[in-house]
Amino acid sequence: MRLASLLVLVVCLLRAAAVFAEDGVSARVRVGAGVAQRLIEVPGAELALGPVPALMVGIDGGARVGAWVFGLGLTYRTTLLGRVMDASAGVGAAMSETAVRSHGFEAGLRGAFLLGPREHAVSFGLFAGYDVRAFASVAVLRVPRFSLHGPLLRVEIELPLRAAGMRLLLGPEVVGVLGGLAHGIAVGGLLRLELPVGEAFALQVDYRESHVFLSGFSDVERYLVALAAVRFP
Repeated sequence: MRLASLLVLVVCLLRAAAVFAEDGVSARVRVGAGVAQRLIEVPGAELALGPVPALMVGIDGGARVGAWVFGLGLTYRTTLLGRVMDASAGVGAAMSETAVRSHGFEAGLRGAFLLGPREHAVSFGLFAGYDVRAFASVAVLRVPRFSLHGPLLRVEIELPLRAAGMRLLLGPEVVGVLGGLAHGIAVGGLLRLELPVGEAFALQVDYRESHVFLSGFSDVERYLVALAAVRFP
């Protein structure tokens, strides 16, 4: 309910911003596939997943007002066909494969300031939202099913490159982990390379990595995904 209320509020704000926006409100849908890895350690057990196939879906909406851009972002990442070995019966037990899956979801608002002409502008932005990562298995493992979630803050710096109008996004981030197996802070970042193909279409490569390191608990996730991005209208 809180997320739904937040999305309704964001849509209302974007509609209001469209009155002052230079180009109105636009949205971009990103869909892609790649590989992912998840490394988890808890007292007495560890689990290594991947590299395994991964899918990613993202939706970004925004409105430009002068040199400022305001908007929202939703991203979902998940693994496919993941299987791990675990001796849940104890030392010396027969090893068996178990199907597992890793999920990640983030939603939030962003604001950015553009410096320079639009085609070659340097963008300095901030993304503030909520992040959830989960681990699921079809059988009982020594690493149990769990989720970690908390507020997300990411600095987003987008730089133009000389080659074919390409752009590079650097996004160091921090997540305050409030729920799940651990409480603390996760640190990581997002790296994105974008190649425009026409006015409304682009090809992207996303790499995101995030680390949770606490006493007796460690969780590292990595996603490398190639995406197609389409802008509407």
